[in-house]
Amino acid sequence: LCGADLLESMTNSAAWTPEEIERILSQFGVAVMELQGVDIDKIINKSTVLTKYKEHIFVIPQRVVNSVSSSLVRELLD
Repeated sequence: LCGADLLESMTNSAAWTPEEIERILSQFGVAVMELQGVDIDKIINKSTVLTKYKEHIFVIPQRVVNSVSSSLVRELLD
């Protein structure tokens, strides 16, 4: 389970290697929480590996408007 911001970080080669992403997606997949204003399909299409394993990325629709980034919350707690 991850937020859209974590999925987006998977397009950053400085944060994740393609091998790490491929292993996670091919063996487990991810469930991604929608975040208001974030286009998950656009994120997936930015990465060859994410696009390859698109069927292993499950989007959880946002039922309640929540624009708070979990990354921001973690940063503020540090």
